Parts: sequence; C-alpha cells; structure tokens
Amino acid sequence: MLTKEKIVRIICLGNPLHGDDGIGFHIFNRLQHQYTWPPHIELIDGGTGGITLIPCFFHCHKVIMIDAVNNPSQAGQLTCYLNIDPHLFSETLVNNRAFEHGGNVTSLLELLTLSGAPTPCIDIVTIAGCNFNAYNHQLSEAVSHRLPTICAKLYKMICK
Repeated sequence: MLTKEKIVRIICLGNPLHGDDGIGFHIFNRLQHQYTWPPHIELIDGGTGGITLIPCFFHCHKVIMIDAVNNPSQAGQLTCYLNIDPHLFSETLVNNRAFEHGGNVTSLLELLTLSGAPTPCIDIVTIAGCNFNAYNHQLSEAVSHRLPTICAKLYKMICK
C-alpha cells in the first residue's frame, strides 16, 4: 500500500497549441510511453489547469512541476528549482518576465499557500522556449531537438 510519504507527482504543464509552451504535453507523452515508472510515481498531464491542479498537491510527499519559460537565448535549456518554498518562489518570480506566457505556476503556488493544507516538497523544472505563438502545435527546432535528452535527464532525476 502506498502512503502519502512515498507518492511523487509529476505535473507536466503547458498549452500544446502555443508552440514551446506545449513542452509539458510532449514531455508527459514521452515519459508515459517510453519509460517504466515505479508505482509511487504519478504522471499528470496538467495542461493549462491552473488552480484546478491544487488537489494534486495534497496527500503526497513531493510534487515536480514541469513548465516552459520564455527565454529564446537559451531555448532547450533545462533548469531545476529544488525544494522550493512556495512563498519565496512566488515572491521572487512573480515579476519574472519568463513566466508571463501563462503565469499559472506562480498563481498556483500563491493559492496553494492560502489553502492551509500541508505543503509537499516542491521542485520546479523549467525548459526555456523561444516560440509561444498561438495556434502553433509544433515545438521550435531548438526545443524539439533537445526533447529526448530532456526526458532522459528528468527520468534520471526523478528515479534516482
């Protein structure tokens, strides 16, 4: 039986109809179909769920959020924020232009702090993108080219 002390949720965020913002969708599909996961790991296609994802933070040990950031000069670059404090993260990045494409991560964390529920350990993994145009279902070449490497790194990081 799995207890909340063992459950790790990976929430892949993004809109697949907005170019590189859809990286979470592409990562979710690749991680789900090309890797074998232990029973305590739960993959979630968070899409553009925003505040509807708050229940995903309850009754678990850890949440890993995967999202795109608008940073054309480093397209395809993976950055990890480990064991973040939702209060500090939202205050630090609320004015960060990289999160302007959706703002769901900072808004979600701000609301999570207001829920009063115990907060799990939260890691945030961002992938820099360069094309966030609406009605574009393809990743930029820079991001698409790095997708297999990004997924392999994520798998290794999560299953260590």
